Amino acid sequence: APAAPPSLALAAPHGSSALVDAASARAAVAHALTLKCPRCQRAFAMEDDFADCFCLRCSSCPCMFCAWCLEECPATSGDPHSHVLDCPRAPAPCA
Repeated sequence: APAAPPSLALAAPHGSSALVDAASARAAVAHALTLKCPRCQRAFAMEDDFADCFCLRCSSCPCMFCAWCLEECPATSGDPHSHVLDCPRAPAPCA
């Protein structure tokens, strides 16, 4: 039988299963794509048609944060809505 191409040999290191590696990769991607509170890391979901204020409050802790950039908006800085209105990650308004 011909030898496996080098790229396939590197995909599953010695002593590990390709299925375990694939599951780890899927878990890492799911973790990276899950929206989380910047303070307590509790996951949250937003509907595709969400059109309310993008200044959010976590349901698990008192954190207020921007839904555009997921950065905490400290209450000590005044109105947290001011960050949301000027957030550099917010889409440009329609002209």
